[in-house]
Amino acid sequence: MTRVLLVDDHAVVRRGVRDILTEALGKVEFGEACKPSEALEKLQKEAWTWWCSTFSLPGRGGVDALRDMKRLRPTVRSWC
Repeated sequence: MTRVLLVDDHAVVRRGVRDILTEALGKVEFGEACKPSEALEKLQKEAWTWWCSTFSLPGRGGVDALRDMKRLRPTVRSWC
């Protein structure tokens, strides 16, 4: 099963992306994170097929967070 981690600090954006991907891909399991530390924790603890993130995240810069996510799970495909 395809598992996608959605990372954005706005719930409405995560919901919209989830709806679009569900319509396009069918059965998909989603996880959500609203800040970089939460995303890194979920990437570390669980297996994901994709992660989808915005560049503008609270706290640390989104680009730094994306770099850390890619370093932590280099085989997980990303969509930003």
